[in-house]
Amino acid sequence: AILGPELSKIYYTFLTEHIYLATYLIAGAVQVLNLFVLAFLNIPKPKKSINIKRPLSEILLKKELILAILSAALGFSLMSFIMTATPIQIVNICKLGNDVNANIIQWHVIAMFAPSLFTGQLINKLGNLTLMSLGVICYLLSIYFGTVGQTEYHFWISLFLCGLGWNFLFVGGSDIIAKSTNPREKPIVQGVTDFIIFGSVAFASFLGGNLLITIGWHSMLYLALIPIFILTFYIAFLWIRNFSHSTMKV
Repeated sequence: AILGPELSKIYYTFLTEHIYLATYLIAGAVQVLNLFVLAFLNIPKPKKSINIKRPLSEILLKKELILAILSAALGFSLMSFIMTATPIQIVNICKLGNDVNANIIQWHVIAMFAPSLFTGQLINKLGNLTLMSLGVICYLLSIYFGTVGQTEYHFWISLFLCGLGWNFLFVGGSDIIAKSTNPREKPIVQGVTDFIIFGSVAFASFLGGNLLITIGWHSMLYLALIPIFILTFYIAFLWIRNFSHSTMKV
C-alpha cells in the first residue's frame, strides 16, 4: 500500500514515449521478491480425514453460505467496480493529477488490508452479520461522498470507505465459507466459491470503466446501489430470522 503508489509516482513517466510502461515493469520486478518469501514458506500437508463428504448442492444452498458468497462476491466486485473507474475520473476527467491519484489509491489499499489485523477479533465479538452490516454502511457512505463532490478530499474519503467496506464484506464472507465445510469438502467448495467471487470481480472490472465513459461518474455510482440493496435485504432477512428463532427459544 505504501511502496506501490510511491513507485508509481516516480516511474509513470520514466519512459517518456510509453506512459505507465515503466510502472508496470517495476510492479513486475517487485513481484520477484515474492519468490524469496515463498521459498521460506512451509505449509504442512493436511491430515487424512474420515469426515463425510456432503453433496455440493446441499452445502451451497445453505442460507448462511449464500450470504457468505453474496457478501464476498458483491463486496469484492463493488470495490473493483469503483476503484477501476476512480483513477480515470481523477486523472483524465477531473484533471487532479497522477500524484493525487496515487495518494488516494494508497490510502484506499491501506483501508483494505490494515483492518485485517483486527477483523478476526471483530468477527468473534460482533459476529459476521454485524461486520457485514458495517461493510454495507461503509459502501453507502463511500457512494455518498463520491457523488456530493469531486475534490481530492471527496475521492479520498470515498475510496477509504470503499476499502473498509471491502474488508468487512470480503473477510466476513470468507470466514463463513471457511467454517462451513469439513476438510474433505473444503477444496471443491473453495474452488466453486472462488470461481463465483473472482468471476464477478472480473465482470465488474470491465463494467466499471465502460460505464464511466458511457453514462458518467454519478450514474455508475447510483447503479452500484443495486447490489448493495440486494445484500442489505438478504442480511436483514437473516437478522429477522435469527431474532425470531431466539424469541421462539425463549
